Amino acid sequence: MKFFNKQQQEKVGPWAPRKDDKKHPLLNKTGRMKRSFQFKSNRKGFTIQNSTLYSGYHEEGTDKMPKRSALDPKDSKAIDLIVEKEIDKMMERIGLV
Repeated sequence: MKFFNKQQQEKVGPWAPRKDDKKHPLLNKTGRMKRSFQFKSNRKGFTIQNSTLYSGYHEEGTDKMPKRSALDPKDSKAIDLIVEKEIDKMMERIGLV
């Protein structure tokens, strides 16, 4: 997911700089949070959720950790990519592809 790796500087400003010397990208130590986004839809719309217990801490920040959103709800290109991918999956499941 391309949007997960960028720092969204134009939309929400840059992420706070890293305070350690770790080599992995911010928000992507193991890839678990990146893989845990879920798409849920009904007749009224859809939601994108993350099932990891710690994603909310990254999204909102804490007293000891700055806010680092993985997905900006205003980033329509990222949302479009997620919706397109999920529609493809649903169509495959019901045999339309």
